[in-house]
Amino acid sequence: MEDVIGIISSTIKASSSIPSTVVVALLDLLHSHDHTAVIVAQLCKQDKTNRLATELLREVGRINFSAVSSLDAGKASGAKNVAPFINELASRQPDALRVNMGFILPHLDSEHYYIRSAIVQAIGFLVERNEDGINDQPSEETKGRDEHEIMERDVNESEGTRGISESTRAALFDILIQRVHDVSSLTRSCVLKVWMHLAETNSIPIDRYLSITSLAIDRLQDKTVAVRRTAMKLLTILLEGNPFGGLLEPTPFDNKISELNQWLDNNLPHNIKEIKNAFGDKNDLELFNVLSKEVDEFEHQDGTGKMNLMEVKGKLSGLRFASLAKVFIVNFEDANRVLEGMLFSSSTSDVTEALRFFVQARHFKLPCAITGMRKALALMWSSEPKIRNEVIDAFVEVFLIEPGSSGASLLPNNQITHNFLVLVSSASVSEQASIEEAIGHLVREERIPPEVFLILWSIASKANGPARASAMLLISMGASADKGIVSSASRLRLLYEAGLGDYTEEKTDWATAKSAASALTKIGCVQSSSTPGSAKSIIIDLIIERLISIARGEWCKDDTDECTLSWFSAAEQAIDAIFTVCHEPEKASAEIIVGMESNTLGNRTTCNSIRLSRFFFVVGHIAMKLLVYSEALSSSVQIGNAAKNLAKQQKARKEKKNKSGNKSESNLEDELGVSAEAEADTELKVAEIAEKEIVAEVFLVHLVP
Repeated sequence: MEDVIGIISSTIKASSSIPSTVVVALLDLLHSHDHTAVIVAQLCKQDKTNRLATELLREVGRINFSAVSSLDAGKASGAKNVAPFINELASRQPDALRVNMGFILPHLDSEHYYIRSAIVQAIGFLVERNEDGINDQPSEETKGRDEHEIMERDVNESEGTRGISESTRAALFDILIQRVHDVSSLTRSCVLKVWMHLAETNSIPIDRYLSITSLAIDRLQDKTVAVRRTAMKLLTILLEGNPFGGLLEPTPFDNKISELNQWLDNNLPHNIKEIKNAFGDKNDLELFNVLSKEVDEFEHQDGTGKMNLMEVKGKLSGLRFASLAKVFIVNFEDANRVLEGMLFSSSTSDVTEALRFFVQARHFKLPCAITGMRKALALMWSSEPKIRNEVIDAFVEVFLIEPGSSGASLLPNNQITHNFLVLVSSASVSEQASIEEAIGHLVREERIPPEVFLILWSIASKANGPARASAMLLISMGASADKGIVSSASRLRLLYEAGLGDYTEEKTDWATAKSAASALTKIGCVQSSSTPGSAKSIIIDLIIERLISIARGEWCKDDTDECTLSWFSAAEQAIDAIFTVCHEPEKASAEIIVGMESNTLGNRTTCNSIRLSRFFFVVGHIAMKLLVYSEALSSSVQIGNAAKNLAKQQKARKEKKNKSGNKSESNLEDELGVSAEAEADTELKVAEIAEKEIVAEVFLVHLVP
């Protein structure tokens, strides 16, 4: 093959002009065979004058692929075979393609996506290979002009040079932006991949960064999975390679913008300051453009009032940079709904790419990362193991792993604790359930350091306000997987003092009380398992007394609805905790109801409506818990009777082996009949308790007006 290429190359070099037969033959090869693109591109590279490449590109530009396809019974093989040649030529002879790009640009309107995609890839390669630096703005004379017209002018002016002009570079970028809305999803995906490559090679000008970010966010709503997946990858790469720094918290940039605006107010000349003040509420980027123009005009003026223009221009550049960064951050915040929507897509690839994006967003401290991860944790309930594993990995990467360590090292324990506190601080009830599932999973796998829970106990004991409640809530979440976090005597005393003690009563901190009661629901019936008179038994009795007080609402203020509204959830958890830790919860329930009935109704002819609402809420919840409790007792009795009957059957079989006769079998049948009768009686008693004593007598007799 090299010999053939050498012969053809020698023929071209020996000729003053390239024979048309050679061009036609090569073009026919390209059109007919899919393996010749590399060969022809290599042949073009042998021609140092670029004449062969120019002639081939000119002929490719003249091909009517639609007409050719109709002659070939609708086959697109010609366009499909020619397209790789454009890419091969771009990689081997970029100079030739730069000069002759105008010949093939009209094919962007071709009906074949192969050609459109190849041209887009070639444009991306040319823009990346540009060695003249980054073009900030197109020239005034090229604004509003057609990209093809600009390209033709640039071809005439720049033939034989390696670089491309700023106007052509801007036109090529505009073409890439337009092609993102191509009719073919394959071309749209191809364009996004080109932008990915440009972002990876730092070839995107800073002024284009914002528009490309918005473009990628827009493509997240594309109807095609491949386009959405590529758009999310592009967003992640744009975030990783952003020119605004490793931290994208909005507050520092807001402070910097305010500082620069204040400096400009104090140092700008009076006439420019008036323009700035009259600018109104327009954004800082527009303000920068206006002030830059005024300063440039002032610089060319003669007379008094000179100022340090270099310093002013430096401040304006700083204002521009900070403003661009702020808009970059705001773009992600505004797109948070779309980003979160990707998490619940029916496509697994959408979900995994969205999770990976939120991991990177958290590393850059983007505000949308926390809310996104809260939403993502709902996927812990997914039926697909792959998605659940991705969620857990993302959770660990965001909240536990040192950024950039590839999972090799954990964050300091204080930082992990802080991350958890931020995560649960404003989570909804459903989000808290998902967070608990994730934390429980990691506790069972021993991936959360035990020291983290020691720090949480310290915060729950010493902090004030929401931090105390959040710390206690995280302790409760950990206890769902490891009872030892709460169940020891010392921890129970700490829980009593921190979550149910004097601080909670004085501040009426129902959030902390709720979290403490929730932690108690995770440790089982510890009252029955503790030795009477032991330290653990004593502290459990104190805890039950406090839970009864909370359920009664003894700390509530009757002059405001807000206190009672916060109390409802705490009372619900307190009653749940009583039925969990207490050996005889029905006695504690009776104590609660009798006390509340006396305080609410008593011998009064009128009662406080807020107290009455609390009373009915508690009675209703206790009634439901008693129903469940009665069913549980009935099930326990049935299980015990079944085990007893099984033991008797096994004993009878052994006796039957030892001695024959029907007497033992008759006795066994009698005993089993009695057991079945007793079991039926038990079921009837439980049903009677549920239907009459709990429901009818409580609600229909005692509590009706």
